[in-house]
Amino acid sequence: METAHPSGKLNPGDREVANRYVMAVDGHPPTPLKDGRSPWGGLSGGALFCGDLLTGVITADEEYGGHSRLVVVPTYALHQAEGFRDVLAEHTDSQTMVLAPVEFQSLTEAPSAVLLGELPSPGWLLVAGLKVVPFRGRSELLAELNDWAGTDGAGVFLLHGSGGQGKTRLAHQVVDELVDHRWAAVWLDPHRTEAELEVLSDSATPTVVVVDYAETRTPQVKAMLRMCVRHGGAVPMKVLLLARTAGEWWERLGSSSDAASMLLARAGVRLLEELEPEAKGRAVAYREAVRGFAGALPKVNGQAGYPWTVIASGLPDPAPTRLGLEGALTLHMTALADLLDSAAAPFQETATVRVAAGGAPEEVEDRLLRHEQRYWQTAAETRTPSVVFEQSTLHDVMAAVALLGADSRDTADDLLRRIEGLEDQPRDRRNSVLKWVASLYPALGDIPFGSIQPDRLAERFVGRHVRQRPGMVDRLIVGIDGTRLERLLTVYCRAASHRVFGGVLDDGLTSLCARHVSELGPVAIEVATQVESPRPLMQALELIGDDNATDLATLMLLADHLPLSSHRLAEWAARIGERLVHEHRELAEARPDAFLPHLATSLNNQSNRLANLGRREEALDAATEAVNIRRSLAKARPDAFLPNLATSLNNQSIRLANLGRREEALDAITEAVNIRRSLAEARPDAFLPNLAGSLNNQSNRLGELGRREEALDAATEAVNAYRDLAKARPDAFLPNLAGSLNNQSVQLANLGRREEALDAATEAVNIRRSLAK
Repeated sequence: METAHPSGKLNPGDREVANRYVMAVDGHPPTPLKDGRSPWGGLSGGALFCGDLLTGVITADEEYGGHSRLVVVPTYALHQAEGFRDVLAEHTDSQTMVLAPVEFQSLTEAPSAVLLGELPSPGWLLVAGLKVVPFRGRSELLAELNDWAGTDGAGVFLLHGSGGQGKTRLAHQVVDELVDHRWAAVWLDPHRTEAELEVLSDSATPTVVVVDYAETRTPQVKAMLRMCVRHGGAVPMKVLLLARTAGEWWERLGSSSDAASMLLARAGVRLLEELEPEAKGRAVAYREAVRGFAGALPKVNGQAGYPWTVIASGLPDPAPTRLGLEGALTLHMTALADLLDSAAAPFQETATVRVAAGGAPEEVEDRLLRHEQRYWQTAAETRTPSVVFEQSTLHDVMAAVALLGADSRDTADDLLRRIEGLEDQPRDRRNSVLKWVASLYPALGDIPFGSIQPDRLAERFVGRHVRQRPGMVDRLIVGIDGTRLERLLTVYCRAASHRVFGGVLDDGLTSLCARHVSELGPVAIEVATQVESPRPLMQALELIGDDNATDLATLMLLADHLPLSSHRLAEWAARIGERLVHEHRELAEARPDAFLPHLATSLNNQSNRLANLGRREEALDAATEAVNIRRSLAKARPDAFLPNLATSLNNQSIRLANLGRREEALDAITEAVNIRRSLAEARPDAFLPNLAGSLNNQSNRLGELGRREEALDAATEAVNAYRDLAKARPDAFLPNLAGSLNNQSVQLANLGRREEALDAATEAVNIRRSLAK
């Protein structure tokens, strides 16, 4: 009897004690059969799916339920039965069964379809999630990560290292061990928004969230940290960040919010060292990799007919002096390339170290790319309809896919229309190309296609291709959104840094940014703080900033995208600031009413940039000129310019204090306090926070001059202001209240009022402790 496929809702708490779920069927229940049998007859043993996850197996129609409720054995109970796992493996070609929370499945990067069937090309064997090569080493770091996971509440751990060191593979090992202990694991999809992450704040089971390439996903990382704070820490909530660097992006992340600063202050940070520093270990690891790939190659399209085990046994161990095998990915790529080269031609001594035309050993990435490109061409020729274009056109497509990607079919089609040779083709021809790419590199999640695997191979291909066809990148840029442009510059910059190119790609990348200033200039500022080797981007920014043809609007656009502080960009930021001051000064001389406010703003910003460089006298000069301009503007239009004057006075006071000119620093901050007090009386919601900040600064200046009673009065007024603000908006102002209490405690101690100093300090500690929780 054929039975309809029901749908309905599960309450996970219903009969959970008995290891059962009960599904309430949507709509009206079916009519019982005439002989009294259940209308759901034949459904027993049917699979129940929630989204893409197998959630359980239907066993019965609940007795006395009016045929509106079906009893289900949940997957977590079935997982305990070896027989069930064996049957699942037999019919799904999957050797592992992983428990995952239904609620989080939309957040997790979807496993590619190729992971469950035939692999399109050999490069897929290098994907960390496939675990083709057994995990080895890292015992101390594994123990440290497990200890970190075992602590209560929320926690963050940053694992960083250059591409190919094995960060993702190590993360898979950590996650697998946690999942074995009933943890939930989320490999966070880069496309998920903060609103979608909200479900994590309600997690009732220990959860680990992995964010790969975290340095390029800081907005999402910030959102994840806010989820940790909202979660409250009733059960462990851990965030494992993987990144190539722990540079400026990490420093900026820590100062981006109170949630970030609290969590990252106690975060674990480790640089992933080379996996196999010793020759003996490299030989063992190489042999393990060869065996792993030999066992998996029959699952690759077109590779089932080779005697891989025999080929593997004929490969010699690598020479002890062979370079590059210290890193995990290079060693694995070498093992795979050796196998493929040996199958392509009868094994010879040169199979292990191929020699390029110039006489030097061929880089392993290039050896693997030759095999990948062979599969591209074969797949193009055998498609129906065929995808027969010039090889340069198909390689343009692959380079564009690696550089930009696409998040929908429309953006994918737009990408293909930018390729020379495809722009005038009908849509169905472009669709054939899209399907060709997707067949080679299936999508992870709701995107049209993936890209060359692993990333280092993609970077090498991009570097080779743009060196031959530099003009193809220009066609990709105009009209593309900032997120995809950030990816383009990141991939291009990483490709340029590959040792094999010897810096020859740098000039091309620099000139590309200079040609497309409005599109790439702001993005270059962001990427320069993320990548390991930002030199081409820095050269581009310097070229743009020094070019007299760069107009004021572009300079202001670039300045607006500058981070508050950046070691890498500090010198360049000061040069941009100097040009902005110069340009606005000339305009203000001709039209003071229109441009004096802009000149003052430029001077105030330039003061901060000069201070970051330690150029204190120049920083004070700029701040003082800004004060003088804004004082004159405020005389004519106080309502419009008094707040700006107070800001500049606050800045001037800091610059004077940095130079030890304490009396003048006090005069400046006192004037700022007086202005902000009058403004706050009229509009407390708008100006009370600024007044509280200036009072704190005034307290410090008074304390430095030994005027302790007045310093305490200012600190106490700041505390009272922040206390009022924190009552209305605790999330925004409790951290400020704690800071002011700390300052008040210092001033009380200076006066010998130790009991009161302790009370203030204790309140500050209590606030910060509650925030930290």
